[in-house]
Amino acid sequence: MNNLGSLDLQNNQLTGTIPAALGNLNNLGSLDLQNNQLTGTIPLALVNIPNLKY
Repeated sequence: MNNLGSLDLQNNQLTGTIPAALGNLNNLGSLDLQNNQLTGTIPLALVNIPNLKY
């Protein structure tokens, strides 16, 4: 899944924290987590993905 460019997980009633393992998706350009019950901070691993727009 290293070549995954977009991940849409909106409106899934996800709970807990955002997994730092998502930071392994180095080619991710879009990540949509809106309308879930996620808590905590955004993992640094996500901030370091070069193509991710936020």
